[in-house]
Amino acid sequence: MSVPGLHLREGERLLAYLVLHHSTPITYRTLAGLFWPSEARSESGEFPSTRQAIYSLRQHLGDDAGVLASVGKGVVQLNLDGIDCDLLAFDTQAASPDPQDWQRALVLAEAPLLEGWSEVWAVEARQRRARIAQRLRERTANTTPTETIALETTGGAVFPGSRFYIERPADRDFADAIARRDSIVLVKGPRQIGKTSLLARGLEQARHQGTRVVLTDIQALPETCLATPDVFFRFLARTLALELEIPFYPADDWPEDLPPQTNLEMFLQSRILAADPSPVIWALDETDRLLSSPFASDIFGLFRSWHNRRALKPTSSWSRLTLAIGYATEAHLFILDANQSPFNVGTRATLSDFTLAQLSELNQRYGSPLATQSSLERVHALTAGHPYLTRCCLDALASRNATLEHLETEGSRDEGPFGDHLRRLLSGVHASPELAASLRTLLSGTPRVPIDHFYRLRSAGIIAGESADAVSLRCRLYQDYFARHLNS
Repeated sequence: MSVPGLHLREGERLLAYLVLHHSTPITYRTLAGLFWPSEARSESGEFPSTRQAIYSLRQHLGDDAGVLASVGKGVVQLNLDGIDCDLLAFDTQAASPDPQDWQRALVLAEAPLLEGWSEVWAVEARQRRARIAQRLRERTANTTPTETIALETTGGAVFPGSRFYIERPADRDFADAIARRDSIVLVKGPRQIGKTSLLARGLEQARHQGTRVVLTDIQALPETCLATPDVFFRFLARTLALELEIPFYPADDWPEDLPPQTNLEMFLQSRILAADPSPVIWALDETDRLLSSPFASDIFGLFRSWHNRRALKPTSSWSRLTLAIGYATEAHLFILDANQSPFNVGTRATLSDFTLAQLSELNQRYGSPLATQSSLERVHALTAGHPYLTRCCLDALASRNATLEHLETEGSRDEGPFGDHLRRLLSGVHASPELAASLRTLLSGTPRVPIDHFYRLRSAGIIAGESADAVSLRCRLYQDYFARHLNS
């Protein structure tokens, strides 16, 4: 829902807040507290700025002014019946019993919601949408393939119930760790290898086992949430409360005289673990972003301390907590004190690219557009089993948008079928001249790079290898593309 001519910051945010809370009576005092705090502290009850903003908003709404109704003295309510609004459509489709509507809701959820807005109510709205979307993805595990195939797209996490999800050994490692209720489970792999998809399936399994589930996508957090330790740890506490649907009372749950990590620990232990005997799995995806934080040692040291508490007191309430951590970076490069790291004590579930046999299985689920063993081998030679690139190939072949010959000859070109993906990688390499130099060394035939470059390029998903002395580009597609751009 947009209103032409409404440009003032307070006006835009007022409208956004009312849309998020549509069909709910909102007092002027509540609005004043959010947007004009000085008026909220007044005892007069007049709230002139709030009244003027409501009046201006009605003026801008024009013929639709009636949707913003006064439902009592100093109380307004926005009604969206009959209004074309993605937020309303998402809520309606997410609540539908029809799996096709769930898929439509997930498509809407891909669009950013109040992107860049750092107000608590805006962040909570994004978290709510992410939580609902995650549950919809998990719910699709109970739908049949024909219900999901038509609406699936390549890119991002694969739905837990997708017919195109291929299990790998890491899936079994993760499932076994969850079933054992291990303290820490580490999901490691380079970019676009399927870490988020594996976590989604694991969380769905945990729900079926009666486990309470929380998912925190670190990559999705606004920068303001990482500003200080207090802001970050308080945000984690609020996330836990929202996901588990328990109240969070700052005055009681967050004493100002205690360190923020202590407050988070006390909240988790007393309000979540000790208050309910059912186990909890807390999944934190894309945690690489935290490794460069100035308070990374506080974050990961806290996670490690919970593991230690559980080991020292195996029958305590800490035994109910499992942390599932998704990451790509070599954590030991950032956490120098091994005793403060959760990355050297957890159960590992390390993802690898598709084998030829796994590619063959995925090909069958696409209706076998690769009809011969030779054609399977050609695609595997091109992508080396890179999950995202492999699915792109099969999507193009199954929809008859490309031939195998076209993928082989045009795939490494900027205007080719993988152009957007390849250009993003190249942009990242160009931003670091030393990494570009190491890639040129590889392209010249020398299979060695400096150790720090090895870790950075491998976590970015550009190279493959077990050591800095035995390295290659991850796949032939990358080899051809970077040779064209870095050697020119």
